[in-house]
Amino acid sequence: MSPAEKAAFLANIVPHPQRGDLLRDVPILRGLTESQRDKLGGLMRERNFKTGQSVFKDGDVADGFYIIVEGSVTVSKVSPTTGKYV
Repeated sequence: MSPAEKAAFLANIVPHPQRGDLLRDVPILRGLTESQRDKLGGLMRERNFKTGQSVFKDGDVADGFYIIVEGSVTVSKVSPTTGKYV
């Protein structure tokens, strides 16, 4: 992305203060200003998952990151030596 494309992209983000407030408690994002959190909140999309549903699998290409607002997740991986989840 060129600097001009990046500037245009950033200028068109509609801040979302409610989602920005969620980010205040995310440790890795604590250094952001309120304005930066609100802009990042404008890029967020809510996703809902059913119990037992996979969010992503080992080897998937990352296209974002997840913030768990409600509920919990289990992170597991199949051991190459035993074939069991660890």
